[in-house]
Amino acid sequence: MKFVWIALAIGAIVLIAKMRKGGEKTPQTDPTPTPPVKPLSPPPPVKQSKSAKVAFLENIDRFKALLPTLCDGSFNSSDWTDNIIDIDNDELTMYWKKAHTSVDAWLRLLASWGLKPDNCTSFKAMDVHKKMYVTKNGTEITLGQSYNVIQKCWIQTDSDSRNKVIVMGKVE
Repeated sequence: MKFVWIALAIGAIVLIAKMRKGGEKTPQTDPTPTPPVKPLSPPPPVKQSKSAKVAFLENIDRFKALLPTLCDGSFNSSDWTDNIIDIDNDELTMYWKKAHTSVDAWLRLLASWGLKPDNCTSFKAMDVHKKMYVTKNGTEITLGQSYNVIQKCWIQTDSDSRNKVIVMGKVE
């Protein structure tokens, strides 16, 4: 029986020694070679969509001739639709779908983006008015003369409390 205990002890010592060395290494003989692994390509970039406000204001030149129609009763939504679709901004298109039948809704949205008509109906011309209005025949207004507004001027306000005239108004 002593011999069995000695054999078990030797076997245990050999087993522990192999485990410490990482085990016995046997050569791999796999007959099918593994194909090389293709490197992963990066995912496609996420489309960064501009906000509706940015998309609209960056394309304001498309709408300059249409802005006065929001105030003079000649608004036709189909005139706006082609331009809005052409800009290809999902958020702007969504807003248009909701507001295209209501001039008031569209005016409120534009005002929230800092774009609005001047509400002046008459004035005695000062320097500030020269940048905002021309006479109905296109000539410059005269300082100190009184005028009635026949087409509102459109102003864009920014965070610096400055106004930028987008569409000149007309007076008589």
